[in-house]
Amino acid sequence: MPITLNIQVASAQSAEELSTEIQIDPIQFSLYQRGRIRGQVTIQLVLEVKDPQDTESIKERTPQIKSDFVSALIALSKHYFDVNQPLQADLIAGYLKPFADKRLGVDKVNIFVVRATINPT
Repeated sequence: MPITLNIQVASAQSAEELSTEIQIDPIQFSLYQRGRIRGQVTIQLVLEVKDPQDTESIKERTPQIKSDFVSALIALSKHYFDVNQPLQADLIAGYLKPFADKRLGVDKVNIFVVRATINPT
């Protein structure tokens, strides 16, 4: 007896609506060491929304989230970033997690670092 599979292909629009990833615009700031600019930091982040129903409300809060992340990353950079060392994606994501939890609610998103670079000046 043959098995018949019924497969429905979602349109591009509905696939986009089901996406649980939110791209954060690249975060850029100057890295200061001993009062002098030592480099330009660029960090690209993606938020993975754990509950797809929360995606729209989190997208609406993206500007506030990015602002929180910029402030946090500048503070972190004063102690842990060095132009002679690669940036640690796990450190960055782990450091930002409490800021996302405070803004969005506990454990609403996972944070992934797509790209993290320091360009020396």
